[in-house]
Amino acid sequence: MKRRYNEIARALALAATAHEKQRRKGNGTPYFVHPAEVAMLLIEEDAPQEVVVAGILHDLLEDTKVTPEEIREGFGGRVLELVTEVSEVINPVEKECWEARKERSIAKLPQMSQGALLITCADKLSNLRSIYQDEKLEGSRVWEKFNRGQSQQLWYYRSILEGLKPLEGTGLYGELKRYMDLVFGEHRDDR
Repeated sequence: MKRRYNEIARALALAATAHEKQRRKGNGTPYFVHPAEVAMLLIEEDAPQEVVVAGILHDLLEDTKVTPEEIREGFGGRVLELVTEVSEVINPVEKECWEARKERSIAKLPQMSQGALLITCADKLSNLRSIYQDEKLEGSRVWEKFNRGQSQQLWYYRSILEGLKPLEGTGLYGELKRYMDLVFGEHRDDR
């Protein structure tokens, strides 16, 4: 697939600026590493250009002051649609509990476009890779950094994996399953 890397570079620049002061929960690395990894995973999966760009921007509406209008103006309506589709919270001022947000995210998976499913899969794979690396360094203490502990995270990731079944057979889905086993393996009751 022919890529327009200047558009990817512009998306990376916006994400780097918008996430500049944010850090990952686990090891404190700059948050920007996450959207960059999501982009790489989507490129490896040969996802369409707009999916890669939306993957880079996927957390902007939830976690930064970037507005939907800025995304539309900079990257077009389709990219904004994808970012909106995968966002848990469009207005971060409206706080709701972790369970409600996660249940809503799980419930909307069956209605998501293929592109949004790919972004979600790459996002969750990147998160699990990070947790796996942190767990190797810190052991079970890594779970203390999350809003909910390991058992709630297991419920959430199992539910996401089930909702992403339309991607079964893709490299991304296979890697997500593999990291589910690496991170939660001994805690799974379906082995």
